Amino acid sequence: MQFNSDVGAVFLELLEVLSDPILSTNEETLRSIMTRPLVERFRSEHQKFLENGEYVEYIVPELRKVLGKNIASTTIKNVALSVQPERKLTTATGTLRESDAALQDEPSPSTLSIIDRPLLSTITESYLADRIKLPKVTIRGIHFTYGPFPAPQEYVQQHWWSLITLLIPPGDDSFVSHPRQQEIMKIASDQGVVMRIDVRVDLDRLGGVEFVHWDKNGIPTVRDKRSKIDLQFISPHFTPWDELFELDEAGEWRLRFRWRISDIDGLLTSQQPVRNTKHKIDWKTKVI
Repeated sequence: MQFNSDVGAVFLELLEVLSDPILSTNEETLRSIMTRPLVERFRSEHQKFLENGEYVEYIVPELRKVLGKNIASTTIKNVALSVQPERKLTTATGTLRESDAALQDEPSPSTLSIIDRPLLSTITESYLADRIKLPKVTIRGIHFTYGPFPAPQEYVQQHWWSLITLLIPPGDDSFVSHPRQQEIMKIASDQGVVMRIDVRVDLDRLGGVEFVHWDKNGIPTVRDKRSKIDLQFISPHFTPWDELFELDEAGEWRLRFRWRISDIDGLLTSQQPVRNTKHKIDWKTKVI
């Protein structure tokens, strides 16, 4: 399944980036992998580590056999960061431009392109060449948010159970009739969708992942190992008219965008207000 292999490779890339004391403090690098709220949390902590001469590693044994010893354990100097130039992407809806907006909390259509990252390419190529195994990925939940991006400030949310959220104009959130509700759903879906997919990543086949914190003297102060991690991945916002697939060099159809991590172990979700998804007659939900 392409989704499983795509997100598995992105997650392994995240572990390697967070293990590098320079890349883990580079906002552009982090924002190509995960959303802004997570970037702010990880970047600030890793910046403190760097200033104190400390660093952390996320060691996946089978991955290290292929990629070699991480740069963090040998040197934190002379790390060249390659910044991708701004590119244009032509889709069915016209020319989209890669910009800072592509890396906001909610992705925009401008992320509908393959980001050429050397590390991710190495992981993916190694997987295709059977040099490493990707983690086992189990889908645990899917959520669709339909509507425009960015949504006008006055728009409201209409929740349909835990599966669908509509971003719609005020006044359309009151249930009138099934035909009218179907019309509202079609209008929102034509304006675009963002998908969030909850998964559990199992690293057993790669030897798990070990977290190690090193102090300024190169002495490990914390070691912790686990094999299962819950993640949420988010797609860019796209419409029914955007071209989502393209042929790669091998002639295989691949997604034109990459999934980004929007939550880890429910870190951000647990801080959100609890939403009552039991609908009333007007199909509106209230934040409690």
